[in-house]
Amino acid sequence: MEQGVRDWLRETVELTARKKDLLKEILQLTAAQAGLLEPGQVQELLTLVKQRQKYVDDITVIEAELLQTEAKILDACGITFWPAGKTVYNSDWQKIDALRRDIQALLRETQILDKSNRQAISTKCEELKISIKSLRDRKVSLKAYHVTALQPDGYFIDQKK
Repeated sequence: MEQGVRDWLRETVELTARKKDLLKEILQLTAAQAGLLEPGQVQELLTLVKQRQKYVDDITVIEAELLQTEAKILDACGITFWPAGKTVYNSDWQKIDALRRDIQALLRETQILDKSNRQAISTKCEELKISIKSLRDRKVSLKAYHVTALQPDGYFIDQKK
């Protein structure tokens, strides 16, 4: 295997490992978000969301670099798809394959936690809507019992002469 391909493989291993580390951080932030879904913890939640978005942006940059590097490798090797599983014999290819499997597992776990967080937020939003509606209904019913007269002091002006 030529030196250029080895270097690109090493670079791909490094980039994929960085992507995996960032996904671990995203998983931890997603788990931490679950504990911050109460009304008084909005600022802490927003801080975690910003940090998570930063990691997502970093992964987007890494993905672009990976696409370029992997395209170079595929072109240099004269193959059209990335080998996986039992067809991988080179140790760097095996590392990349293992990292990709780990990344898929992290993504699935993060998706499950994220879905749970979204469901909890949705439930709290519905509870808030019900509470607001109840408050409005009470306000309307109180107005029905406390009708205000046009002349609150009770003066009557006789228009007949």
